[in-house]
Amino acid sequence: MTITQTLKIDERLIGGITANALGPFPDAVQSAFDQMAIAEQEMHAYTVQFPKRGDAVDQSFVQLRWTLGTIAPEAVYTAHVRELLMRVVEGKSLQPGTKAEVLMLLSESSLIAPLDARSAALYVELFEDFYPDAIEQRPLTIHEPWAGSSSELLDELRRKAKMDRRL
Repeated sequence: MTITQTLKIDERLIGGITANALGPFPDAVQSAFDQMAIAEQEMHAYTVQFPKRGDAVDQSFVQLRWTLGTIAPEAVYTAHVRELLMRVVEGKSLQPGTKAEVLMLLSESSLIAPLDARSAALYVELFEDFYPDAIEQRPLTIHEPWAGSSSELLDELRRKAKMDRRL
């Protein structure tokens, strides 16, 4: 049973307050629980796959939380966790932003103003990584302005999305 379902069932008990009156809170709480389940699942898989780094993986739970203000879709959050866990396994820094964080930053930016050619090309590239089935149904034809420009922008945006509190 989800948090929202529980709130709807319990609304009779709390004087008619509905889940809608609570605004986005129930969805945010449900998303947090969903993300914890994904993180635990992925941590278990990485501990099994990389038993020598199991202790480091087990200690990384807090580092896996989503840090952007928006709620990440499941596929995006799962990719975020996998990238961070691979860095843990490889002994790399967790501070640079993940591809998932960069995708969401580009997505949020596109709602404010159109993306330039380089940003749009990177967005499409990352979107294809996270949602390959969606691209098969409707192929996008946005190309990098020059060879390597998406990679350069990804590195730049990873630095800008750096999370100091991730070790």
